[in-house]
Amino acid sequence: MSTLIGVFGWKASQAQPEMVEQFVVSCMPLYAGAGVTVKKTVVEATAPWLSLARAVSPDSPVEYRAASHSPTNARALRMLAFLLALFFYFVRLTQSVSRYRLCRYRKLHEPIRIAFRARPKPPWVRREVIRLKALMREAGTCRAIEKTFNRRFARKKRMTVGRTFVNELIRKHRYQVELEQRRIKNHKPRPVPKNLVWGLDLTGKVDLSQTTHSVLAILEHASRAALWLEALQNKSSWTLILRLFEAIQRYGKPRTIRTDNESIFTSKVFRLALFLLGIRHHRIDLHCPWQNGRVERFFGTLKGKLDQLLVESLPALNAALGEFRFFYNHVRPHQNLGGETPAEAWAGINPYTTKVKGEYWFEAWDGLLKGYYLRR
Repeated sequence: MSTLIGVFGWKASQAQPEMVEQFVVSCMPLYAGAGVTVKKTVVEATAPWLSLARAVSPDSPVEYRAASHSPTNARALRMLAFLLALFFYFVRLTQSVSRYRLCRYRKLHEPIRIAFRARPKPPWVRREVIRLKALMREAGTCRAIEKTFNRRFARKKRMTVGRTFVNELIRKHRYQVELEQRRIKNHKPRPVPKNLVWGLDLTGKVDLSQTTHSVLAILEHASRAALWLEALQNKSSWTLILRLFEAIQRYGKPRTIRTDNESIFTSKVFRLALFLLGIRHHRIDLHCPWQNGRVERFFGTLKGKLDQLLVESLPALNAALGEFRFFYNHVRPHQNLGGETPAEAWAGINPYTTKVKGEYWFEAWDGLLKGYYLRR
């Protein structure tokens, strides 16, 4: 008669029939008095964690008999099954903990990669980067703009930018950069009182005999009027002081004279003359001609025409400069003066409301200078 021996917590994939049979044989002393006959053990893997051992054939050569059946042996059998199940549970738990610790150890030695998304920059940062690019133009590389921005706002507003941000912003907003460049170029400077600042500078012109003549220009900042424009016989401090005295007698004394750092303007004689006249001498920084931008812009307009004109001598050059000075002061409207000429701005005349007494067509320098002269 077939008799059910027991159910053990044994993994079916790891259990073999011979192992189960040996196990039952070794545990036979526990079955004393139970009256159980074991013929042959068969492992059925009907569940992944259960193995069923049965006595199936009474004619099997392997035979074990127990004396009798008692409740004590049944309790011992159940206790043994429970202990085996508990043992294999702890074994599997230990393996799981070991694998977890190994994975954790490997992660500790891998480089830490922190992926985060930076917050978008405020709108004023974008506007300032575009403005810096418009101001710096060719010199405004991404590195230069980055350093300039960070030096200005890293401490003051706790805001910095990187080269990648600057590069992408400029690439996406090229049209805005061009608009900003145009706005800066056409920006109207704030008005200043008349005779507050005079700008002095020198340039040169070569005649047909390959002689270079120094050309002196004195420009009044408020009206942009060319107060003096003459080719000098010699480039000396005394000659410059005499021309300055004549201009002061005609148009009044300025409070400040702005020059560059050329030797004729930094000489002791010239500085002493300005001190005696009570005029403040303002020299621009080295290699910064834009700080005396009004007279430099005047020379740009002059040389654009003068380079196309051939002059024979110093008197011919002075005659041509006189014609240009009249054209610049009385004929040519100035953009930053709202369409007024420098002479009208100097006299405080509104060209749109003041009656015109006469209109004259002016033309000089073989058609290089032309326009209407309106006498008021």
